[in-house]
Amino acid sequence: MLANLAKFCLQTSEQSILQLRVNRFATKLSKVSVEDYTDDDDDYDFEPKHEKESEEPPEVVKKSKRPIIIQCKRSMFNFHEGDTYPKFQPIPLASRAWQHRKSNGDYFTIYPLKEGQEEHELNQSYSFQDLNINEKLLKSLEENNLIHPTSIQKLGIPKILDNHNVILTAETGSGKTYAFLIPILQQVLKWKPMKDRSCNRPLGLILTPSHELTKQIAKVAKKLAKNLEINIVTLTGGKTKRIISNPPITEVDIVVATIGVMKKLVRMGIYKLDEVKHVVLDEADTLFDETFTDYTCNLLRKVQISAERDPNITYPKTAQITLNSATIPQSLSESLYQVADRESFLMITTGNEHLVRVPQKFFRLTGPEKPMSLLKIVKPKVKSKTPIIIFCNTTASCDFISLFLNQFNIKCITLHGKQRLEHRKGKFMEFQQGVCNILTTTDAGARGLDTCKVKSVINFDFPLVTAEYIHRCGRVGRIGSPRDCRVINFISRPLEIILAKKIEFAIRKGKSIPMVDMVHKDKDYEDEFVGANNTKEDFDPDKNESDIEKMSLDTSN
Repeated sequence: MLANLAKFCLQTSEQSILQLRVNRFATKLSKVSVEDYTDDDDDYDFEPKHEKESEEPPEVVKKSKRPIIIQCKRSMFNFHEGDTYPKFQPIPLASRAWQHRKSNGDYFTIYPLKEGQEEHELNQSYSFQDLNINEKLLKSLEENNLIHPTSIQKLGIPKILDNHNVILTAETGSGKTYAFLIPILQQVLKWKPMKDRSCNRPLGLILTPSHELTKQIAKVAKKLAKNLEINIVTLTGGKTKRIISNPPITEVDIVVATIGVMKKLVRMGIYKLDEVKHVVLDEADTLFDETFTDYTCNLLRKVQISAERDPNITYPKTAQITLNSATIPQSLSESLYQVADRESFLMITTGNEHLVRVPQKFFRLTGPEKPMSLLKIVKPKVKSKTPIIIFCNTTASCDFISLFLNQFNIKCITLHGKQRLEHRKGKFMEFQQGVCNILTTTDAGARGLDTCKVKSVINFDFPLVTAEYIHRCGRVGRIGSPRDCRVINFISRPLEIILAKKIEFAIRKGKSIPMVDMVHKDKDYEDEFVGANNTKEDFDPDKNESDIEKMSLDTSN
């Protein structure tokens, strides 16, 4: 009896002490300026840096008139343009204590920098005529209302026309597709009359990782080549067996194809690559990842890639290669340089590829809270018909979100790589045409798709690879997109918290979004990121299994 009474008194005492600490902290918080606080690594609460001996009231902190870059729920962590941190002191992060259970409900928003970030708008003082474009092609561009090039087009088109091997890297939505389509169309116009080719021997080859991206590029290419007498063939999954059983025999100048289908048709001898003079790899980082790298390298070995091209030769004997992507990882070189000379590549970039272009809000939530939080965000936007893309890491989450929203009478369509091709066909067009304004998808919908109507991107599952995050964010803030676009991120799992920390840290240091792969634990970036201002305990990922699903699109029939 006495032991139970002592235990009860101890519990009551602990609760009383805890309540006293909470009350004392609240009193201190009301007396001390927000500048006197810093975050604690071990607890979600905060302690003042020093006790003030004087009873005089603190000075009033004036609200900064400078543009805000990071706005937090706890205003003490707000970060304005021009703010700097002492060199040998830890940088305060709003997300530093997000592993703690009490952090639930916290958030911060990253806003794009106004100064030093050029919008990828057209330069009215420069036109395609200044790029030595063929007259026929110029007329076609004018008919499609393309008069002034974007920055990446201005930089990339002349180098490609000079027969260089080029890596195009620029922010999403900046017009990279036209940057490689215009040169390859002009080259085919020049080369086509010079030599008679047998059927099914193209001069140009454009490879992509997905069905939707292939259709999109082919549509743009055919639109530009409408009056140029250039034959363009589109090859995607779903008809491979039919093509093999009844091979087409046609004159073809450019083939736009998914990597898996093209590999099969070349292996069966239906298409020959010995006359190919220009190869384009769109979304090159995906084509060289572990899913597609074998297919890509096998195809490139069948094309003689030039190490150096003689500009005086009118009809080349070897092929040039153009790589295009918003993100080019360091691991790309290992596979690419097996089939092409390292020294022959020119890197063409605008320098803005990883910058924040639209507001990005990071919400700290628990897993069970995410569906209802999503509903609260989506439901008010349904009446206004706001186009929204919801990204998930797995097809299971993708299907769950679609069922969940449809149960609340919110029409939602789904797009992911495990759907049968006949079921996927037309899904993206339904979203584009406004038949349904909410699309839930995996990273299958993050690469290269032109979605200028989208106003909101919601990362229901936060990606553990920042390259995928950049591509998801790239569905908004494109040329022609609405001005009030935004990205909303749900952060719940340990690795997601670590990646959110790294992004916030980079922005506070004045850097672009870092290229980090939490799935494969990018050791090189870890060593650079953990410096004098940080500790390994703050930023090393836990040993948790990733639920990121590597998509394999169009690698089978």
